[in-house]
This record gives sequence, structure tokens and C-alpha cells, in this order.
Amino acid sequence: MTDVSSRDKRGRNWLRFAARVLILCWVGFWGYFLVATLLSEPFQATAFVPIAIYLLFFVVPVFIAWRSERIGGVLFLLIGHAVFVVYPLVMSVPLITVFIIYLTMAFPPLIAGLLFFIYWRKSIKKRA
Repeated sequence: MTDVSSRDKRGRNWLRFAARVLILCWVGFWGYFLVATLLSEPFQATAFVPIAIYLLFFVVPVFIAWRSERIGGVLFLLIGHAVFVVYPLVMSVPLITVFIIYLTMAFPPLIAGLLFFIYWRKSIKKRA
């Protein structure tokens, strides 16, 4: 029979696992998109630098979140909110494009950040 503490630990681990899977899918999707864009066009050294910077923008927060759920959660919440607010202000595109960008660029880090933060809060309460 399982006791309450092991069920609670599994519940918390599920949050961390779901956040990690979601964020890895998000980074994998955009990483594939960036690398495919680089490889589909004739090679130019000037195109490589922005792609590498964009890849770092996606990969570095994942490593941070893997080490610290609290910092990673806050970081992904900030990334999601930044995309949510800045993209419509910077780009003048149709509303459907903004909606698609929200679905693919803003919502995954927002949800993962929330899951990481909830996991961290539950683990803090358990220790106290």
C-alpha cells in the first residue's frame, strides 16, 4: 500500500515531468525550425550568427530550468509574457498570425513556467 507522502511526491514529480516534456517539445520544434531554415538556404556566414543566438535563446533557459525549477519557472513565465506582449507591438501582421504565434511561442513557456513554479512551491511546502 502506498502512503500519502509517496503519492504526494509522485504528484509533484508529475508536474516537473510535464513541464520538462513540454519545454523540450517547444525547444525541439523551434530548434528544428531554425536549423531547417539555415540549411534550406544557401550558406551565408552572416545568417549563422542570428540562428545561433536564437538557438541559445531557446536552449539556455532549458538548462537553467533543469537545475532550478524556481528560476526556470520564473524565466519561462517572463519569456512567455514577453512574447505575448512584445510580438503584436513589434510586428504588424494579421490577427490569425498573432494567434498562431501565441499558440506556438507564448503558451508553451507560460504553461511550463507555471508547472515549474507550482512544482517548486509544493516542494517548499513539503519541506517546511
